[in-house]
Amino acid sequence: MNFVFQKVAFISTLLICYTAHSQSNSVADALDSTARIQFYAELFGLPCGEDKATDNRGNGNDLLYGTRNFRTILHGSAYRGGGNNYYHKTNKRNNKNPLPNDALKNLADLKFSSAVYLYSTNFESAPTTTEGKEGNILNYYQIGGDTQEEMREILEMVHTSITQP
Repeated sequence: MNFVFQKVAFISTLLICYTAHSQSNSVADALDSTARIQFYAELFGLPCGEDKATDNRGNGNDLLYGTRNFRTILHGSAYRGGGNNYYHKTNKRNNKNPLPNDALKNLADLKFSSAVYLYSTNFESAPTTTEGKEGNILNYYQIGGDTQEEMREILEMVHTSITQP
């Protein structure tokens, strides 16, 4: 399991972001949950995990500007991708950097709650929180995923996004 998880989740991955997603016993909440999943599925237009909303140069869905190779893991709950640093239009820098500030702001605007930078290089240059529209707060974490504890922490973050509001 650990080997498979490492291959799937950590190969050249810089971020895992997720939006709050609730699970409830009420029909109304279930419909809201289904609507949320459908909303993000349609917004990003990614029917398959191999499809990208932004390409390797950061081009694609303008709502995600500042990211590159943005892909779905679980609609409405978990996504993967990296920072568009090298090809950034206004703030070019080496790709061995965390997400640029505009990427963090755009994710916060889309109501993402968390992003994870899997490397330690230059993380101190990034804000740990970013406020989006309507006061949504995106928390940015540096978790390498190099140990079972760190892998578990990331998986628990995704699990929480699926099971709790």
